Amino acid sequence: HNKLCDGSKKLCVEEIEMIKTITFACGHVGDFRVYGRGKTRDWQIRNAEATRVCPECYKKLVEEKRIQKNEEALKLTEEMDLPKLSGSEKQIAWATTIRIDLLDKIQGRVDHASKREEAETDEEKKKLLRDHIELFVNFIEYFIASKTKASWFIDHRYDTFDKLYSIEEEDFEAWLEKQENDEKLEKDAEKEMEKESVEESIVKPEDTKYPGYVEIINHL
Repeated sequence: HNKLCDGSKKLCVEEIEMIKTITFACGHVGDFRVYGRGKTRDWQIRNAEATRVCPECYKKLVEEKRIQKNEEALKLTEEMDLPKLSGSEKQIAWATTIRIDLLDKIQGRVDHASKREEAETDEEKKKLLRDHIELFVNFIEYFIASKTKASWFIDHRYDTFDKLYSIEEEDFEAWLEKQENDEKLEKDAEKEMEKESVEESIVKPEDTKYPGYVEIINHL
C-alpha cells in the first residue's frame, strides 16, 4: 500500500499496488504490476494480456526495430551519397540513423515554407519565404559537408533545427561565404578560359589590307 498526496489540495488517497502473474499477448507468463482497486485492476490485467508482450519480448522487439531503422538509414545514406561518418562501429550505426532524422527535420522546414510560399499572395512575404527556403537548403548542404563525426550526431540527437542553427550559425555563415567566393572564382576562371579560347581563334593575316580581326568559327 502506498499513499499518494496532492500537495496543492492537501489530500491523500490510498493507492493499492499488487503484483499479478499473467499471460502476456506473446504467450509468455510473467509478473505484472497493477494499481488501484477491483475493476481498475481487472481492466489493467485484461488490457495487458491482450496488448502487451513480456519484458524479454519487448526488449527483442525494440532491438529489431532499431536494427531495421539503422538498415533503412544506411540504404538512404548510400542512395543520397552522403559522406562516411567516423567513429566506432556502434557509433556510426547509431549516428547514421540520427543524421537521416535530422535531415528530415530540416527538409520538413523546407517543405512547410514551400507550401506557404505557393499559397502566399503578398510579394514581400513570398520573397521572405523564398529567402527562408534558400537558407534551409544551404544549411542542409553545409550540414552534409561539414558534419562527419558520429559523436557529433549522437550529442545533438534531440536538437531542433532552431537550436542546431544557433549552435552552428557562425560556422555556417563562414562556410556560406567561402562557397560564394569559390563560386565567384570558378566563374571568373571560366570567363578567362573563354577569353583565351577566343584569342587563340583570332588570326592576323601576313598581308594586312584592312584593319581589324577575324574570328574563325569553323575550321575546315
